[in-house]
Amino acid sequence: MAAPGPIDVYCGLMEEIKLRVGFIQHISLNPGPVPQFTKEVCFLQLRMIHELVAIACLAAHSKHVNIGQLERQWSANEIMPRLEQLNPTFFPKAITVREGTGSALHFDEVNPQPLDKAEFLKSYGKCGGQLHRGSLRKIAAAMPAKPVSFSDVLANTELFKKLLAIHKIQAPGQTRYFCHMHGPDNGKVVVMTGLFFPDP
Repeated sequence: MAAPGPIDVYCGLMEEIKLRVGFIQHISLNPGPVPQFTKEVCFLQLRMIHELVAIACLAAHSKHVNIGQLERQWSANEIMPRLEQLNPTFFPKAITVREGTGSALHFDEVNPQPLDKAEFLKSYGKCGGQLHRGSLRKIAAAMPAKPVSFSDVLANTELFKKLLAIHKIQAPGQTRYFCHMHGPDNGKVVVMTGLFFPDP
């Protein structure tokens, strides 16, 4: 059996992200008897989503640049800056699709983008901070405990849904990957490869 190619890996990672997003949304609405513990689980899932996006970017670039030194990395803090050195435009961008003449499709970037590279890494750091109980000063300042709100978790999750719903990855050169998280046929992730030719 042949090893999965980059597009297969990318689709698999996007399917996993969809599952984790759905899980966050489900348990946020059904937090159980200890909501604080449930919120911590949500932040763990959100942190993993950040890491899956970073690894998916690696997969999309694996045939275009030498990522050998990054193949063992899992931390978004390690992957993102080093991948940016190889391709400054590597980060996914949300797009919309409109029909042109004949069967042509036009892909337009969403403006402003729901999430950019800097915001992505800032959000990743915040997720990590939520997974530690905190210092004595922080714990004492939070007493007595306030009702747990999931608004920040859900807001972050919504940013990823908007970024990835229909997005593109720009590899070095002219290759573009276009990804639809809910394909029109069976709802599965669909990735198309295309070439971009700038206007003369």
